[in-house]
Amino acid sequence: DPAARVVGRLWGAHRLGKGTLEGTLAFFLTAVAVLVPFVGIPWALPVAALVAVVEVLPTGMDDNLLIPITTAGCLWALSGVT
Repeated sequence: DPAARVVGRLWGAHRLGKGTLEGTLAFFLTAVAVLVPFVGIPWALPVAALVAVVEVLPTGMDDNLLIPITTAGCLWALSGVT
């Protein structure tokens, strides 16, 4: 989220939801970099993509709560745990 904010404010030129395309790309790349050591690339890419979409949606919820919960939910769903 901080990476998206910094990149979006400094270089964001294309509006996307409540942010910018450039900020969303920064968010996605940062999320992939954080997730890969824990879950590997095959899980990191789709989870980061879904969470990046959630991050730009105008949900009205605090991103600092929504992003970790969404990430955990995605990882849980992909793991097949019942």
